[in-house]
Amino acid sequence: MDLEMVMQELEALGKERIKKTYVSNGAHEPLFGVATGEMKPLAKKIKKNQPLAEQLYRELRCHVFCWRHCGPRGNDGCGF
Repeated sequence: MDLEMVMQELEALGKERIKKTYVSNGAHEPLFGVATGEMKPLAKKIKKNQPLAEQLYRELRCHVFCWRHCGPRGNDGCGF
């Protein structure tokens, strides 16, 4: 699975209601409004993939997704 496929899946999973909640809690664009529980099947497809996690971090600043679902801490200064 590559970055483009993950981005398409995240966009498809997004819900406007969840997006509004995230924004009201301080999240910034870009975001799709995907609940953490809905990311679990996607994470199972990805498994541990540090290069993809780093790409997602750079693309979306997707801290929780990268940290919880894509692998161990990287050395790219992402803070995990």
